[in-house]
Amino acid sequence: RIHRIYAYCRMSPRESEKPDLTLTHQEHAIKIFSMNAFQLPVSEFFCDTGTEGHKNLIERPRGKDLTDVIERGDVIIATRLDRFCRSAKDLLAQIPILKDTECSLFFCEEFGDIPLVGGGPEHEAYQEAVIATLSAVQHIENAHRRDHSESKKIEWAAQGGWLGGGLPYGYRKVEVFDGKRKRTKLEPVPEEQEWIRLIFKMKKRKLSSRRIADQLNSLQNEKVWHYRSIDKILKGRKYQAVA
Repeated sequence: RIHRIYAYCRMSPRESEKPDLTLTHQEHAIKIFSMNAFQLPVSEFFCDTGTEGHKNLIERPRGKDLTDVIERGDVIIATRLDRFCRSAKDLLAQIPILKDTECSLFFCEEFGDIPLVGGGPEHEAYQEAVIATLSAVQHIENAHRRDHSESKKIEWAAQGGWLGGGLPYGYRKVEVFDGKRKRTKLEPVPEEQEWIRLIFKMKKRKLSSRRIADQLNSLQNEKVWHYRSIDKILKGRKYQAVA
């Protein structure tokens, strides 16, 4: 039995000129759907204006109001998934809450009169298929974000950016501005770079890391070289590029 019918609408400032995203269009579409599907008017509209979609439902003023009033047997209608949630991940987090309260959720312009949550056992197979698809979409979204993040790191490292960890021999950290963001780059230390070049010259002569360390220690007494330090330099991509 239906308790109340609630409608949720959202429009960001940038969407005011898109006919199918205006609040007027959303409200009209939901009113017609409610009468056709349930022969009942909407009990209350919860509309967020000037709200970007990157916010979770409960972070939006009217979205939070909606989650505070829903009770067992309520119906929630939105025109599209992107009006209700910011992502597949956000929707997947909301589904168990709606199931626990035995509410029904409809997206009238995307899934028609088939609820994404609730509505009886006859819809369970369809809902499970949609949820599985949304889970796959979430996985793709996460992978895309990881790939984007990694590509940005690679790009920054290629520009001499420091990604953290131990400071390599031959470099010092300097603060730079990347747009408005303060970041750290690696800057070669000329004196230490000379020692790195010498190490690679000795390696070309087929000297072992231990022999190289011994020879470097015999040439100076300011730094004690160890063969493990030589190995680290010889294996470092950054050193190879400079040397």
